[in-house]
Amino acid sequence: TPGIVKNILTWKSSLKNISFRGSMIDDVSLLQLLSPEFVQLMDENEGKENALTNNSLVDQPCPFPHLVSLDLSKDTKAKSHLINDTGLSMLTHYPNLLWISLAYTNITDQTIALICSSLVQLKHLSIQGCYGVTNASGGYLRLTSLLRLDVSNCPLLGQDFFVQVFGNKR
Repeated sequence: TPGIVKNILTWKSSLKNISFRGSMIDDVSLLQLLSPEFVQLMDENEGKENALTNNSLVDQPCPFPHLVSLDLSKDTKAKSHLINDTGLSMLTHYPNLLWISLAYTNITDQTIALICSSLVQLKHLSIQGCYGVTNASGGYLRLTSLLRLDVSNCPLLGQDFFVQVFGNKR
């Protein structure tokens, strides 16, 4: 994986859209790719495993400054997905993201809160089939720029979620 990450990083100055739809990318690889701290540590440690335990992380410029679209959705035929809240902690470095798909990933309300506090320009959010997202996440979804929200097949979302997001208009 470090080799693939290094190859993708060669395009970092111009890349606007990244899609890992249906791939087997995991949290560690995602952090290495999209988190400035991990990019710096990879350079310093030449991809050694101890990069994850280094406590002297220094903020660096965003590795993909023009990134506006990120697709991390899982192929519905795959048995498991390796992306969860940990791997998405790097989203705070991408305030210009306009489109994100996390369909069928293992995210929870924690990621929804992070997205809503960090990605205030977001226009499209897909959390389709996310079994860890609950009604509580509706309280975070106050993104005035959001034009499309896909919450289909989220079994823990009910009327309370929709009332929090859209209000009680009867």
